[in-house]
Amino acid sequence: MDVIKRNNNIVLRNIHSLYYLVDIKCNYNNESHSIPTLNEVGKVIWESIEKPTKLDDVVKKVITSFDISGININDIKSDVIEYISLLIKMGYVENVY
Repeated sequence: MDVIKRNNNIVLRNIHSLYYLVDIKCNYNNESHSIPTLNEVGKVIWESIEKPTKLDDVVKKVITSFDISGININDIKSDVIEYISLLIKMGYVENVY
């Protein structure tokens, strides 16, 4: 997972100060589909992968967007990788190369 980008069918929606990822190709008529919510970190990650982006650049964006004093940078990178891996598994993000 060196370069990633978001699936173009997935859009970020802000509803009453909550952020949701919505698949615009899905009709959501059955219970097997869910609409994930994002916290502020998830929102920063999502916004940073609009175009193909290096994973290290996503991590840097998270680090520069928040006060991370006292947090190990390797832990942040690990958390970002874990979150992006989940989004890949859900089909919301794809490996470019």
